Amino acid sequence: MRLMKHDLSHQTDYRTFLLAWLKNDCNATDTASELGIHRNTVRNNLQWMEKQFGVDLKDVRFKNQFVVSNHVQQYLDLKNE
Repeated sequence: MRLMKHDLSHQTDYRTFLLAWLKNDCNATDTASELGIHRNTVRNNLQWMEKQFGVDLKDVRFKNQFVVSNHVQQYLDLKNE
């Protein structure tokens, strides 16, 4: 997934950010609290990701695809250890 490639090449952690947002039922306030950032930062990050990667983060299909791809990546990481 492009987000994971971006994280690797830019030393960012948007994958963890997006997982936290999904885990918190897409609630900016709860996500901000969990990550220790301001809720406006959550909203700004979400807007940036939608623009940067051309995705609709509110789309259920995208959310499902992201979660599944994350599980596959975790499996591959464990397998390669």
